[in-house]
Amino acid sequence: MSGDLFYLTVKTLDAGEKGVTCCVNGFYINDSVEKSSFKPQPSQRKNTSTGKSNSAFSYTLIGCLNQVSAQFSKNLEKYLNQILNTEQYFLTEPNIKVHHWANFDEKKTKINNANELSDVVSPLYGLDPRNMRDWNEEYQVVKDFPQENLAQRAQRERAIQKIYQDFLQAATEGAIAIIKGNLTALNPNENKRQQVFVYNYIFFSFAIDVMDCFKDLTTQENNPSWT
Repeated sequence: MSGDLFYLTVKTLDAGEKGVTCCVNGFYINDSVEKSSFKPQPSQRKNTSTGKSNSAFSYTLIGCLNQVSAQFSKNLEKYLNQILNTEQYFLTEPNIKVHHWANFDEKKTKINNANELSDVVSPLYGLDPRNMRDWNEEYQVVKDFPQENLAQRAQRERAIQKIYQDFLQAATEGAIAIIKGNLTALNPNENKRQQVFVYNYIFFSFAIDVMDCFKDLTTQENNPSWT
């Protein structure tokens, strides 16, 4: 292993077998030969028609293979056209926010109106007092939406994704507020790891540490090697 995630051997219809390396930045073709030689670095071979490297880097595996195999590219285009002609909502971009690994961008405060100013002065940690939401009730109502045709199914799935995204954002902000000590526990006299919180109709509790999986190692008493 050379710090990559995994390696594939792909057999194409017109370009033979290709070795593919998956790294944190995407996919590319390597010069490895299965059961013969292992060369995970980008391919050094040149494309005879363009004279450029044949590494075919892409952020997705499909994008990588699309550059290597003309037959794959042709079949992929045909497949996508079939989907668009029958299930046009199949390729709709989901409403779920995608986090790249564990790297979260720092929030930048932009105050454009009085409501945003009040959130900065008195942060609510995901709670919207103007629209108190019962998450379970909303989810159950949306699940009962009709699914008799494509339009109704698409509307139902979008509504479910919207509720899920809102809940995830509220739960994340609430959890961050608890870690920072900005919310009061229902049982403040208990040990910190046993405290529970109910905020924005969401129940919060700390993970139960049964095998010292979440042991506090930030003090020298619990972690002798800590300096």
